[in-house]
Amino acid sequence: MKLSFDPMLTLEEAETEYKRIRTVYTMIRGDARFLSDEERSSLDGYVADLFRVISCPVVHDEIRQQGNKDNTLWERAGKLQTEIIRYIGEW
Repeated sequence: MKLSFDPMLTLEEAETEYKRIRTVYTMIRGDARFLSDEERSSLDGYVADLFRVISCPVVHDEIRQQGNKDNTLWERAGKLQTEIIRYIGEW
């Protein structure tokens, strides 16, 4: 599923997109030898989609309102993005 990305997402919409990517990644994570070409290429798209989530102004507003990055969408999406990049690197 390709994200038709709107940089003006609400925080709830950005959170929903993060959860969608996390769910799909969890389902396909495993031995990379058994992934289809489509699943492998979708992981690259998820990394880009997570970058867009992290870049949303509302995500940065959440950090400013909270006063730190602990357990914010920015932190969680960044960690998931790093995990997916490491997973891709294992191929």
